[in-house]
Order: sequence, then C-alpha cells, then structure tokens
Amino acid sequence: MEVFYTGASLKQMHDRKGKPWRGTLQYKDPETLRWRQITKVFPDCKYKSEAKRALADWQAEMEEKAALRDTGRTVETVIRGYLSNQRSLNRISVVTYQNSLRLAETIIFPRIGKKIFIDLTKLEVQKFVNDLSKKGYKPSSVRTIFAIVSKTYKDSFRRDEVLKDPTKGVELPRNLKGQINYLGAEGRRKFLALMTGSSIFYLPTMIAYYSGMRAGEICALQWKDINLAIGTINITKTAKDYRTDSGRHEVEISNPKTPKSVRTIPIIDELGKILKDAAKDAKPKPTDYVIEWRNPRLLCSSFQKWATRNEVAGEAGKPITMHGLRHTFATLGVQSGMDIKSLSSILGHSSTAMTLDTYASDDEQAKRFAMNNLSRFFQNESENDL
Repeated sequence: MEVFYTGASLKQMHDRKGKPWRGTLQYKDPETLRWRQITKVFPDCKYKSEAKRALADWQAEMEEKAALRDTGRTVETVIRGYLSNQRSLNRISVVTYQNSLRLAETIIFPRIGKKIFIDLTKLEVQKFVNDLSKKGYKPSSVRTIFAIVSKTYKDSFRRDEVLKDPTKGVELPRNLKGQINYLGAEGRRKFLALMTGSSIFYLPTMIAYYSGMRAGEICALQWKDINLAIGTINITKTAKDYRTDSGRHEVEISNPKTPKSVRTIPIIDELGKILKDAAKDAKPKPTDYVIEWRNPRLLCSSFQKWATRNEVAGEAGKPITMHGLRHTFATLGVQSGMDIKSLSSILGHSSTAMTLDTYASDDEQAKRFAMNNLSRFFQNESENDL
C-alpha cells in the first residue's frame, strides 16, 4: 500500500501577488484507491526553469518519504519500539514505561496490535476508542490508553515514517468529574484524635495533611530538603514503585513527572512544630530520609487499611487515603480563601485550571466564604464613600 506519485505539473498563479508558481503532484490514495493531489507554492522561483527544479526536488523528497513506509511492521511492533526508545532516552520513568506496556499488552495489542501500522485508519482508531467506552472503561482510562497509540503515531509522523496520523481528530469521551474523598470537620477531628505520635503513619500523614504533598514526594523527602529556619520544604524528587522483569517490586527515586511538581512549599506552624520535634528526636544527617517508608505503594495501602480499621472516612463515604489527605489540604485551602494560583503552585498542579476544576467549583462552604468576603468588601467600600 505504498504511495506512488504518478504525475507532476506546474502552473503560474496570476491571481496572486507576484504571480508565484504552484506545483501539483498526483497519487492514488492507498486506502480509498481514489486519485488525489497535493500542491505546493514556490514563492522564491521567479522563472519557470527555477520552478521546474523546485518541483523535481519536492517530488523526490515526497517519494523518499513514501519509500520510508515499512509495510511489515504491526501496531504492536511499533508501540513496543516506541516505548522502549522513550525509556532508553529517559524521557519516561521505569514506572511509566511498565504501566504503558501493561496497558498496551492487555488492551491495545489484543484489539489492534496485529494490524499493519501504516495501514491503520482514523475510522479504525475511532472504533477502537468507541469499543473501549462500550466495554465500560472510564473516560480517563480511555484517554490514557489512546495516548499511547497517539504518541506513537505522532513520533512516527515526525520521523517521516508515516504520511498520515490516523489518531488526529479522533473524538474521545469526556472526562466525568467524580466526588473527591476528603475529610470533613468530623472526619478531621477523628483522624487527628486517633493519629498519635507513636504511630508509624504519624509523620507521613501529618506532612500530607498539613502540606498537600503526594505520597511519592513524602517517601523521597530528605532532611536537606527541609529548612526549618526559614520554614520551607523543597520538593525535587519523588519515589515510584515498579515491578522488575523477575516480578519483584523495586523503588525508583527520580525527578517528578512534570516541571511544576518541582517546587517550594512554605511550612505552616502546625507542621513546623511536628518536624522540629522529629528532627530533635532523630538527630538526622542531611541525607537521611524524613520518614521510614520508601515505597509509596506500601505506605498508601497500609494507611488505607489503618483508616478502614479505625473507620476514618471522607466525605465520599470511603476510608480516607494518603491522597485523600492531600485532597483535604487542598479543600481546606479553598475554604479558607487561599488564592487559586498559590494553592495550585503549592500542590504542584500543571495548571490553575486543574485546581479550579478539582476543588473550587462545587464546594458550598468555599462559595459562602467567598461571598462573605465580597460582602465585607462592599460594606467597607460603602463606609469609605460616606
């Protein structure tokens, strides 16, 4: 199904300023078997002889690109190669590589993996996406799965290995916003009452609760990242759990997923006292880790079991999790009137839109707080005018 350019022609465009030359190449579309054409304007060619040479060079270039098409490679072969290459170049972490490969092997390859890579059509990709939705996959999961296919094709298109990207313009399901599970007032009282300093979860949960840090960031936190004198935490690393080829779980401490995740968080008084007490008791070296847990997966699963046993539940009616403590911090930030840009920066979100969409749209207490602040502003303005 290779493209052959069977004809080339030139025409001077008298209706355009400067009367430039326009070249046209004819070819038969391998998908529809219909004759099609592509055009290119040569604005720098003043004479027809120059335009002919430019047309010949362009045709040679297009034929070279068409010759690069490898009709033997399947979707599975190319995706495996793409993921492996991204990992070898350190563009993705071990965790991302393994998760992407797992999704590809269990969902993508059984459905479209045996199809010839260059022959996959937009219609087939759309059907693949639609079928996933019909099978009950969440919109966010469908988007994640589709992204693996899409990034592979974009990379091949950039390398001139395919002439068209069949993932371009494919319609994806809209993400549905679910209720976040954070601790309400009663849940916070119960959590703080039960979580004592003798608990193995005390320090990691207090850091999450009072700073909004992710579990992986807390596991990778070293004492040199904490400046108690000026009251800041520098987040530059994160811990990630991954499975080796032998099936063992290992932990990789590396750079965060996004640049926005590298940030500095001010330490509030409540957390400052806890960290000072911990440093006083442990007398740590700068390179020592702040908490004993190194594997965020084990920390999260163990803490969730603790919350289940002690019936510490969030507003969604489920046992609170480490990430639920991060949600609690963010929700209280909104309720207290913290500006969204500052909150987004503290949380390490990629954009303020993400923070707004997650925390600031439906919280009644936050909206009432904001309206009360606005009311006080109007009252003060009215009094000043008098």
